[in-house]
Amino acid sequence: EQQHIKAAAAITHYITMFYTAAITKQSKNQPIGIGLEDTDYGIAISSINPEGPLSQTSLKPGLKLLIINNIEVSGLSPKEVGKILNNVGDKLVLSAVDIVPDITFQVNTSRKSKRDNRQTNERVVATMKRDINDATPT
Repeated sequence: EQQHIKAAAAITHYITMFYTAAITKQSKNQPIGIGLEDTDYGIAISSINPEGPLSQTSLKPGLKLLIINNIEVSGLSPKEVGKILNNVGDKLVLSAVDIVPDITFQVNTSRKSKRDNRQTNERVVATMKRDINDATPT
């Protein structure tokens, strides 16, 4: 029996998780320890300094930065966002979002029987969803 398998994957929709961090800087010039990068989906956090005030918050690399002290930063460049961060006072509130796609897999199988030379086609569709607990399979 011969078997041919074809697989395809498509992003079907997004799961969105929101994060907000509020910190009080010890001085206006205290660095908050955040790295930013421009991505296809907006300004993303590229790094958080483990010694900085944001290290104890829920923010993490990969999140899309949305709001800084009630200022929407979507559509701004990392340089413009950096200027906003440098000009904020002692209190800082950052809001970010984690956008992770659900991925739908479609597997098509084709089997040809040696006995009667008949072909059977099957299709299996499954969706892989994000595990919000970040569990690791064992």
